[in-house]
Amino acid sequence: MEQKKQSSVPMILFVIVMILFVATLGMLFYKEFFTKNSKEVKEPEVEQKEEQVEEINETLDINDDLVQQLYNYMAISDPWLGGVTSDKTKITASEIDNGSKLFLGYLQLNQREVKYESCGNYPEAMSENNTDGILCGERNNMELYTTVISGTDLKKSVETIFGPNTYQSETFRGAGSDVFIYRYLPDKDVYVYQTYNGGGERVVESEELVSARKTNDSIILNIKITKCEPDVTTGEKSQNWTYVYQLNQDGNYYFSYMERS
Repeated sequence: MEQKKQSSVPMILFVIVMILFVATLGMLFYKEFFTKNSKEVKEPEVEQKEEQVEEINETLDINDDLVQQLYNYMAISDPWLGGVTSDKTKITASEIDNGSKLFLGYLQLNQREVKYESCGNYPEAMSENNTDGILCGERNNMELYTTVISGTDLKKSVETIFGPNTYQSETFRGAGSDVFIYRYLPDKDVYVYQTYNGGGERVVESEELVSARKTNDSIILNIKITKCEPDVTTGEKSQNWTYVYQLNQDGNYYFSYMERS
């Protein structure tokens, strides 16, 4: 009996060791499996950082193509209505009347976009049909000829300066020493040149682009304007103006405002 008990002890120990061994393997397997699946399910932690936007204040060459293009948009050697002829010290794009926008757009058109035609093609603009002192075109070889602009071309030109949806069709007049109008004919969507029975007054003698710089969202031009007559307030002929063009989401720069400095 005593010998039987002694022979059973190693067996019991063996069983206990096997149980512990199996339990240990189970725990290790569970730990490994659980940890692996937890890593797959757990979303990676993303470190939140504030995006640092670098401030841009870059001096531009005044002969740069884009700078010259923006400068010519608002060139006022032939002054436009509602611009520096007023006493305002700041003029925003929304304050510029529609006729002035059309005139500025007209100044950007090239010769291919201004067609030379007979007034007979546009009886609405013939002098015989007008009683307001406005004549169609100019006399050439005893026959009346005029220049004609399409509404599509003028719309494109205006929106190049002021941005999308800023064009509105209407008859507009020129400014400065040469007074004329472009009569709008809605049925043909064209503007017909007509001379005006009157005269104009030149306001600006000269202008000069002094400097240009670029910020994160704008291009700023500094302009020196010399007027024909001294300013009634300051007594000076020279004025310094700042023209600001805002960067739009379409990647283009459009006129935002001009301010006397």
